[in-house]
Amino acid sequence: MIQGIQKVIKVGSSGGVTIPAKELKRQNIAYGDEVEAIVRPLRSTNSEDQRCSMLLKRTAMLAGITLFEVNGLRFKAKTGEIEDFAVKIATDRMDVPKIAIWINGRI
Repeated sequence: MIQGIQKVIKVGSSGGVTIPAKELKRQNIAYGDEVEAIVRPLRSTNSEDQRCSMLLKRTAMLAGITLFEVNGLRFKAKTGEIEDFAVKIATDRMDVPKIAIWINGRI
């Protein structure tokens, strides 16, 4: 799954968003393939504050995982799962208790 926040760009008389090339490769998606897209506007009075909050949550999660590993706790996740979850934190505006439940299920 690919999730993220992007600006809508003009494509002819329509609007569109892009999929980064590395994500196309990682997900084995080729030009012409059909994909499901869910689009919803960000509802924020201050997008810079929201972006900062999302970055802080993702950074805190990754710092916590590192702290577990430094202290001998093994964190178990599939390839790409941590990155996908970090994006989910940002796009779904996930709160700390839900993040904690996800982390606890992997140590």
